[in-house]
Amino acid sequence: MRNLFRRPGIIVAVTAALTVFFALQIPGITINNNVEVFIPPHSAEKLAYDRMLDTYGSQQLVSVALVVERGSVLDARWLKLIGLLGGEIEALPFVNSVTSLVNADYIAASGGGMEVTTLHSDTGNPVADAAELRRRLFDWAPMYRGNLVSDDLQATQIIVTLEARTTTEEREQFVHRLDALLEQHTGPGHFFAVGGEPVVTVELKRSMIGDLTYLIPMVLIVVVVVLALAFRSVLGVVLPLLTVSVATVWAVGIMAMLGIYFSMISTVIPVLLVAVGSAYAIHLYSHYRELDRESSDPADPIQRREWVFGSMSRVGTPIALTALTTAAGFASIATSEIAPMRHFGFINAIGVLVALGVTLLLVPALLLILPQRTGESKRHDALPGRMERMLLMFHRSVGRRPAVVVAGVLLVAAACTWALTQVVVDNAMVEYFDRDSPVRTADTVIRERFSGTKMFSVLFEGDERGALTDPDALAAMDDLARYLERHHAEVGHVLSFSDFVRRMNRVMHAPDDEPDAGQPDAATPSDGNDGFLSFFGDEDDAAATHLTDAPRDEEARAPSALTEAALDPAGVADALNRALARAERLDISGAELVRLFNRELNIGGAAFDEIPLDPQRYRLATRDELRNLISQYLLIYSGGLSEFADDALEPQGARMLVQLRSTSTADTTRISRDALAWTERHLPDGYTASIAGFADIEAAVTRLIVRSQLTSIVTAMFIVFLIVAIAHRSAMAGLFGLVPLSVAVLINFGVMGIMGIHLNIATAMIASISIGIGVDYTIHVLAAYRRERAQSSDLDLVTERALLGTGKAIVFNAGSVAAGFLVLLLSNFNPLRYVGLLVAVTMVTSCIAAVTLLPALLNLFKPAFLSAEGGTQ
Repeated sequence: MRNLFRRPGIIVAVTAALTVFFALQIPGITINNNVEVFIPPHSAEKLAYDRMLDTYGSQQLVSVALVVERGSVLDARWLKLIGLLGGEIEALPFVNSVTSLVNADYIAASGGGMEVTTLHSDTGNPVADAAELRRRLFDWAPMYRGNLVSDDLQATQIIVTLEARTTTEEREQFVHRLDALLEQHTGPGHFFAVGGEPVVTVELKRSMIGDLTYLIPMVLIVVVVVLALAFRSVLGVVLPLLTVSVATVWAVGIMAMLGIYFSMISTVIPVLLVAVGSAYAIHLYSHYRELDRESSDPADPIQRREWVFGSMSRVGTPIALTALTTAAGFASIATSEIAPMRHFGFINAIGVLVALGVTLLLVPALLLILPQRTGESKRHDALPGRMERMLLMFHRSVGRRPAVVVAGVLLVAAACTWALTQVVVDNAMVEYFDRDSPVRTADTVIRERFSGTKMFSVLFEGDERGALTDPDALAAMDDLARYLERHHAEVGHVLSFSDFVRRMNRVMHAPDDEPDAGQPDAATPSDGNDGFLSFFGDEDDAAATHLTDAPRDEEARAPSALTEAALDPAGVADALNRALARAERLDISGAELVRLFNRELNIGGAAFDEIPLDPQRYRLATRDELRNLISQYLLIYSGGLSEFADDALEPQGARMLVQLRSTSTADTTRISRDALAWTERHLPDGYTASIAGFADIEAAVTRLIVRSQLTSIVTAMFIVFLIVAIAHRSAMAGLFGLVPLSVAVLINFGVMGIMGIHLNIATAMIASISIGIGVDYTIHVLAAYRRERAQSSDLDLVTERALLGTGKAIVFNAGSVAAGFLVLLLSNFNPLRYVGLLVAVTMVTSCIAAVTLLPALLNLFKPAFLSAEGGTQ
């Protein structure tokens, strides 16, 4: 070892050169918080999402909500603003399409057939246009309500679809341009709210940069203050800071070189390395100062050289052991299937090992080179003295009653075991932010006024081309939509391919004497037949004729809204009573009563707002002819269905979009599983259903978190067991070493359950972090206790000496690490605040367990590996 330090300047120069090299790599690091990076690329959820992108196009949706304080968004001034804003947004880069009240599709009856026009028509008469828009909104309310317009008509959404597979930088550019555009149009009487997954990921990046620029200086200040109070020495501050600075630069530089994304949880890396990595240099320098105090001539370079090597000989092995166990704790996180967690564990393990290398190489080299300030090391250090007295007092009042200590810990463990059952596993990205943050506020506005900002898709697949024109399959799809809306309060809106088929069926059966408003010259039935039949060949004539000439059944033969009978009060009352009799319950809303009334009189074809299932009702001979009928609808339809069907004429696959008002991934999992279970019971043979979408990926990440949590804890515990057992040549030592850590981890989960802190991608790492760091205290206590036990059989004296020898260092180390992590309470992200709080709590509990519970257990059970002649067990 001495030969290695013959030229300490070389060590300093090489370290400096490598640090500069890694620092130059850092600007190339990429920030990415897209939800797709959190899930394995070959997972079922990611593959399903990719298939959906390929089939149905981009799912990158941004909601721009316009909320007016007075009046209605259907007023002319707001419609003008919506049209203007929609056009300007469509001109922004990376925009695929824009849908709003002004340009949304509307399927209407026309000349015995159908036409697709825009929802809002601009005839130059604002009053008439607004009235017609209102009529159309209510005419196809299931399509637009909660989607394009709120129930109170004071809010509307402009739905922006970005190009598929946009990069983080492209999304960021779009959101910045959109914010600037909305700022130009903001004024009195209205406000905008912007939501959607692309907006959340961009805001995550903004907040991350804010965290990094604020938290790193803060944790450095905290560490400087703690070191200054402890050592009252320039070197005592500089050397630990230098250690963590080099370790952080190397770790982040390696991250950039390997192309590892910097995500939200990566924000913790610099804070963690500063808080944890300083401990190694602290221990080395502390022992160096102890030897320095015994010297009569601090300036003697030969004597100083002996201090350096003496310090390394005495504490080098324990420092290496604690660093290895800490790295093992982080390495256990690297077993996660979630890439950001895996990268977090890997990079922190590297950072800890770099900090160890710097402590054992660079710090001794600097101590050999730098001049010693005479008298500095002779100063009286009052803090350790107070710590020693406090530890002795604590031991004499509590530690001498080991049975009481163990019983107390068992009671706490029992309470925490119950609290553990209350922990909720959830990883909703929008909940990373404060409730009053702009992104969370906007999300709340959109969820409360519309159908929600979270969505997943149910993808239906048949076994042949055109399979999704089968009436039974479409009816099952339609029934599922109604089932989800009725049985899950969190479902805000369901829109599927079947809704379009229902609408087509309805408008094709609108009474001929009831032309669509704005279409006064609608054709007569005979005219409509000519136009309708022009789309088909001779073999389809029969089915096409039945479509328009078929007599209605009793339900459909009701008079239209324009007949004298319908206008007669008695006729209206009779129709209302018949409509009410069709209701599933008596306490229906006014809107539902109007819908049933329209259906009773077949107003606008409302009696045929259904998937055609009964051939006789449509005067057809077979169900195959019903399938042909639906194919004819698709042939006539001129709108866009690419978002809901894989083929415009012969769809084999179709899509259902489920919007959720809830942000909870637990709700997403529950509802999506229920949807799949329903399809297994009700879909016809030859059809399958699957789930895909952002919400599904987010829910899958939540499920992976639980699996990763269990795997990382078991892995960390096993590695710690091996290291402690090998160090003490005893399996029993490994088991004793696990007890304080297990208690600390259990208390961590207990606190989470009591405080209602969710287990998410950030808090899932706390247990492994705590094991990796907290084991340091157990290692030091075991080593000190074993050393003292070899010299005495008086257990009380052994415990006191062990605590005096290492207790103050443990308390100081735990306090400094806890203080460093508490800086995370200033983070912009809720999960990172909880990480800071919970790691600080586990540091305290690990420390207390190490200096109380562990000695109590050792005194009670007197394991043989601690005796002078104890061997391998």
